[in-house]
Amino acid sequence: MSTLPVNQNHLSTTLHYLFRHPYTSRVEIASKTKMTKALVTHAIAHLQSLGYVIETGQEERKKKGSGKARKLICLNPNAACSIGIEFNMEQICALRCSLNGEVEQMIRKPIHSIDLEKLSEIISEMINTLFNESRTPVLGVGLAIPGHYDQDQDSIVTNNPAWKHFSLKKIQDQLIEPLPMSIENNVECMSYGRYLFRSESSPDEFILLHIGPGLYCSFFDSALTERKKSNYFGEIGHSVVDINGTLCECGKKGCLQTYISNNWLNQRARIYLENGASPVLRNLVRKADDLNIEILQKAYLQNDPFIRNILEDGISRLAITLSNLLIVHDAKRIFINSQLLQESELEAYFRRRIMEQFSFILGLDSIPVEILPFRYDRGAQGACALVFYDQLILHPDHALC
Repeated sequence: MSTLPVNQNHLSTTLHYLFRHPYTSRVEIASKTKMTKALVTHAIAHLQSLGYVIETGQEERKKKGSGKARKLICLNPNAACSIGIEFNMEQICALRCSLNGEVEQMIRKPIHSIDLEKLSEIISEMINTLFNESRTPVLGVGLAIPGHYDQDQDSIVTNNPAWKHFSLKKIQDQLIEPLPMSIENNVECMSYGRYLFRSESSPDEFILLHIGPGLYCSFFDSALTERKKSNYFGEIGHSVVDINGTLCECGKKGCLQTYISNNWLNQRARIYLENGASPVLRNLVRKADDLNIEILQKAYLQNDPFIRNILEDGISRLAITLSNLLIVHDAKRIFINSQLLQESELEAYFRRRIMEQFSFILGLDSIPVEILPFRYDRGAQGACALVFYDQLILHPDHALC
């Protein structure tokens, strides 16, 4: 192997291509990235010497019976790992991922089971546990947070007082080993996870909408991956869909999240249940605290009139909002992470409503919207991807020195 130093931009470009094209060849990397074959060979040799790239043992020929077979290469999933943490009003999820996104170990705790004043200490303990039990080098820790991080105040910019005890500095101080830290909004992290770990079905530009306790929308563009600076960008849950609607906790009336977020749907159903107006809900739960999205899905299928009304109304408003997005933003795809839309009848209703919004376009037979299988660990896994993006693609000199 050549002893010449490796250009960090060449390493970054090569690693980026390997993440996006898991099985490829040196010739293909050179062709697609416009690097010379010599530069690609040098970068790959360096990555092989560090254990980050391996040959698969397979070969390919572009034309049958002609030319030298190309050896296929890929990232070595066991070369390194990262730790990702996500916390929200339902849980803290901590996990460790290999380079290909495979979850090696996971720890989950219901948020109601912990003392939120000790949130930072609990996160540190989970990181330390995952670090101690790792068999491969840990490149860093990613934090997927329910809001935006204010570095000057070392706090989360949010109107939810539950997170007032969060401190990144406190977390770092309690780690048994200093580790690089990456921090980003939880839905932005989900986009990084989609981009790096699901490359075969994720274009370079897409929108990812998460519907959970609130709503947030990530506009991912691989050419523009600098962190978002404004604290309102992506807050689609606070787009107004009814100027005379319900008062949101943000102070505005008629925000989208008051019609379709998990918390607000449960809150509306709770009032309905406590007023004794729903025999269907009374048969499904003993008390209002037991209400959740699964219960509302069951009530919908059992034709509870109120539940059907609030769910269909919320879904209709969501479809209108997304269709407006597609009109002004040329997204190649919209991914939706929603527990509610896992129910097939509700998904079908959503698809009918969004197609109605585009009925004015002749010949349109489909909308580029995909309902993802709902996963509770998507944010934490995305935080792992954020670490790989920061440490290997943006700054390979940090991890590969």
